[in-house]
Amino acid sequence: MDSDGPVAMLRRMVQIDSVTGSEDELSEYLVTRMRALGFAARRDVAGNAIGEIGDPDGPVIMLLGHLDTVPGGLPVFERGGALHGRGVVDAKGPLAALLWAAARAGARCPARLVMGRRSIVARGPAPARRASPGRGDHRRAERGVRYRHRIQGDHPPGA
Repeated sequence: MDSDGPVAMLRRMVQIDSVTGSEDELSEYLVTRMRALGFAARRDVAGNAIGEIGDPDGPVIMLLGHLDTVPGGLPVFERGGALHGRGVVDAKGPLAALLWAAARAGARCPARLVMGRRSIVARGPAPARRASPGRGDHRRAERGVRYRHRIQGDHPPGA
């Protein structure tokens, strides 16, 4: 496995217990990792990890994901090149992929990328998938952040 790359980050994310309502440790970890990837990162009053990178004047593209998992510990291990553990699929894996994609895109396109506990926001052109807002998304909407497109990194609501 990579020592500092996306797989190592996902492994650490999965090792951190983040049952619904107990996501603070993982949120703090993501702030640290986002800073290392070049994001200006912080936590907001709701506990969201917020990171920004790229062009602050481009159109907003929101990339959604979440940190919380259902209760029940599972061992974290790799077998046959696949990582196993609570949250790998729903939805720490997709969130880690979105974060790394945002970090790489932020340096190459006119985009502002914002990573949050429940969402990532990107400014700039990109494909999108529409879905209803999550709680972190509502908090951003209350603060006046508007987005043109959205990509959701977990199952759509009602699925």
